[in-house]
Amino acid sequence: MMRFVLLLTLVLAACEPRPEAPPPDAAPEAAVPAVLAPYLEAHGGLDAWRGYGTLEYDLQRGDWTDHQLIDLHSRRVLITSEAYTIGFDGQDVWITPDREALNYGAPPRFYSGTYFYFFALPFVLADPGTRHEALGQRTLDGKAYDVVRVTYAPGVGDSPDDEYVAYFDPETKRLHLVLYTVTYGREVEPDDPPRYGALVYDGWQEVAGLVVPQHATYYRWEGDRLGEPRAEVAFHNVRFEAPAPPPERFARPEGAVVDASPEG
Repeated sequence: MMRFVLLLTLVLAACEPRPEAPPPDAAPEAAVPAVLAPYLEAHGGLDAWRGYGTLEYDLQRGDWTDHQLIDLHSRRVLITSEAYTIGFDGQDVWITPDREALNYGAPPRFYSGTYFYFFALPFVLADPGTRHEALGQRTLDGKAYDVVRVTYAPGVGDSPDDEYVAYFDPETKRLHLVLYTVTYGREVEPDDPPRYGALVYDGWQEVAGLVVPQHATYYRWEGDRLGEPRAEVAFHNVRFEAPAPPPERFARPEGAVVDASPEG
């Protein structure tokens, strides 16, 4: 499983998504969590998601676009643009020509899994090491939503103290909103109150039998409501294939810079 977590930067203060820590190859699949089952089914089903090995899409964030290729089995990543190439080869996250080429305000390791993770919701909320709690219904902007809280077992990913609070439409069962905390690269005390960002999924598309994001908007989260909108992201040219990409697609090229985990 591959979890990176959001790092607070200027962009992340605008409620950006967060990545996740590189998993081992062929991580064992967990059973479908009962609390998530109807929502996963509404998005095409966890079995269908797990049946694919390749995912790729063009990510548009503001006026910037890059192409992201993900091995859904190993969670290896290859991100290409005119300015940089970033990869996760199963062991290291690397970037060429250098870290400064990303110009993102957060490390390449963080960036390498950030947008994939939020694209892959709610499916990745059923990854090994996740813990689930049904919170009943909560009202947002006058509408009631089914709410599920997701946390992580100790040692899972770069930031096991992260949590997500997912709001599902009780009629369509589709994901509407996710709240997330930001713990990448910082210590979290047991009595620290959660500091949430918010992401609203305001456009879906059906690709290869799965319902996946087309457009989403980041907001500040103020108490129990959405605050100011901060950023937008869109996913174009989404493609799934059953075979996983060959591992050599993600190999670190000579001269690439390795970006270490927050713990070194």
